[in-house]
Amino acid sequence: MPQRYADQPNLLFRLLIGVIAAAWLYAFLPPMQKLGLLQGASTILAVLLMLVFGQVFRWRFVRLVLAVVAIIGYAVVWWVHAPNLFASVLVLFRENWHEILLLFHSFQANSRPQTEPLQTELFLSVLVVVYWLVVYAALRPKLWTFYNFLAVLVLGIVDGNTSVHPNTSIVVQLLLFVALLGVVQFRRLSGQLIYRGQPFVRFFLPLTALLLAAAGFGFVIPKPGPVWADPFARIDNSTGGAGSAMRQIGYQMNNAKLGGSFVANHDPVLSVIAAQPTYLRGAVYSIYTGHGWLPGNSNMSPISPGEPVSKSTLQFQPKSGVSYTPLTQQVTVLSNNLHVPVLFAAYAPEKLVSDKTKSPPSSIDVNTETDVLYGAPLTRGQTYTVTSYQLQPPDAILSTLPSLPKNHAAAFPNGIASQYLQLPSTLPQDIKQLTQSLTSGMTSEYDMVVTVENYLKLNYTYATQGIPVPGPKQDYVSQFLFDSKKGYCNNFSSSMAVMLRTIGIPTRWVTGFTEGTMDPQYNGKDERFVITNADAHSWVEVYFPTVGWIPFDPTPQFDMTYAPDLSSGTVAPVTPPKAPVTTPAPPVTTPASGSTSSGSNFSIPWGTIFRVLMWVVVIAAAVGLVMVLLFRHKISDRYHQRKWRSDSPDGLKRGILHLVRLLMRVGDVKKQSPTIRDLYPAARSYDVPEPDFRELVETFEGLAYGGLKPGRRQIRKVRQTWTRWILEVLRRGR
Repeated sequence: MPQRYADQPNLLFRLLIGVIAAAWLYAFLPPMQKLGLLQGASTILAVLLMLVFGQVFRWRFVRLVLAVVAIIGYAVVWWVHAPNLFASVLVLFRENWHEILLLFHSFQANSRPQTEPLQTELFLSVLVVVYWLVVYAALRPKLWTFYNFLAVLVLGIVDGNTSVHPNTSIVVQLLLFVALLGVVQFRRLSGQLIYRGQPFVRFFLPLTALLLAAAGFGFVIPKPGPVWADPFARIDNSTGGAGSAMRQIGYQMNNAKLGGSFVANHDPVLSVIAAQPTYLRGAVYSIYTGHGWLPGNSNMSPISPGEPVSKSTLQFQPKSGVSYTPLTQQVTVLSNNLHVPVLFAAYAPEKLVSDKTKSPPSSIDVNTETDVLYGAPLTRGQTYTVTSYQLQPPDAILSTLPSLPKNHAAAFPNGIASQYLQLPSTLPQDIKQLTQSLTSGMTSEYDMVVTVENYLKLNYTYATQGIPVPGPKQDYVSQFLFDSKKGYCNNFSSSMAVMLRTIGIPTRWVTGFTEGTMDPQYNGKDERFVITNADAHSWVEVYFPTVGWIPFDPTPQFDMTYAPDLSSGTVAPVTPPKAPVTTPAPPVTTPASGSTSSGSNFSIPWGTIFRVLMWVVVIAAAVGLVMVLLFRHKISDRYHQRKWRSDSPDGLKRGILHLVRLLMRVGDVKKQSPTIRDLYPAARSYDVPEPDFRELVETFEGLAYGGLKPGRRQIRKVRQTWTRWILEVLRRGR
């Protein structure tokens, strides 16, 4: 057969594989778009066509170049409008650099920058890699079958658990699965077929007819409703048994039974306009049942808008030495789903301001036990303005308070001790034993509180999935501390509150919201913070004599917010830069017609970047050189000791061989091929005890010549002799 005909099937085969792989991958995109994860799915066909064209070339480098061109070209078409191609590419590169700098800054400031072009390019880069993986799998029937099994499984999960039903995508992928197997089979048999009578047509005509018949039959026959119940709707993800579906996080006041996993819900519920971010304090709980929390004593007192709140002397004690800053917050309800009778405010509300133009709450009560404001549940659009006292950092004052007596509870008023030291009779004793072991020898209440707080932050994992629900006879806190060892704010805050109560320190459990996310589009007075359901949170308040109730947050990744420290001029919580309050933009979006690139005027400070990098390299090299000079002996010792890598027979062999080479190098052993017994003179010169040397020799010879594997304890003993010998050789050589 002529060479040109021999090469043609290879080219045709690569094109067929490329087309089927692109179609198979594209079948995923419409369901992603319906789920809101992607926009403009049809526009990605241009990128996939470029990848298919790359299959024409045998050289992978050419395919890589074409993929990069496709990604940059797509980003230029949709995100940049410049006079010519060169200017468009330059603008895109500048925009990418600008977005990378913003992204790096956001990691430090915990904000969320807009990075649409960069997101698009990253998404397309992942798509290209996935395409190449699909092409690779297409040539391997077993791997191709596995890929399709995963694809159908993923689409089936989407079909059964969302409002999106990718029936067409599933059918298309199954048809492409069979079609590609046919192509690969034809390629495998092509060398055995006689090139007469159009074998290509003879092979693929029946296959195509079969696929069309199967597809037509699948689309024509009636589709009854689901026969099997959705298994995911009845599985409690924490226990594996029957129960309710996965919960979505949000603020709730019924906390009698805690536990279980949840899915974050980012729907906005509150808007807060204030000068500083702060936690929003909601309900307070004092009775721990072993499964959750119940409210304690309440003493409701009605107040009118504009009337000062009658504060409890226990919550707020201005003469304690702890400083407070007035903070005014305008709170607007953004959702009707927040149907709770609580008016959220900062640490200690001082006055509720009337605002008749924005439907304020009609009647207000304050619980003088907890300083929590109550009213009729607010609806979307209602607004209230509250002035509160926000704590400045209290640590300096708390750390200087007098020590607690041996009986810690004796230091607190009777009303506090009787209510906020309550614990169920069924509480496991191991919780108290753990707390006592952590705080043993401490007399400062502040030290005990911070020790427990840090212990929880550093030794347990923050997670929202796979969180168990305690059984009927299992304590919620004990299960978290000793069994699962992972959870979210409710687990951490409840554990801290209960642990401190076991050693006689009054605590109470507080629910509310974290500070939310700053709105970058707000241009009014102060700042606007948008709070979502996912910002619902819980923390602990600890009572200190002469000071009152002080909040602590033991949950990892969360820190209590405080007012600016006016005495030092510093701000306790660093206010994050303005960031979008909505969820991140989809990976690929189509901008409105006529939009321009926001970063087109950005100039890259190459000179400054180069100088900074040079200084970093010079300083790092200088510090490294100084460290090497200062610790060169320790580095050398460590290097030689690591030659005996493990307490195993192989480690023993490596260690002895290294010792022989070291002694030969320093001249203590003259023989070219010494045995271990030839080291005896050197052992005496380095004051190695004869019994230790004999044990080393016998252990090594038993392993090397007798096949006797020593135990780990014997190897460790021999290793100690070897280590002392090595270090003595190095010391004398210096």
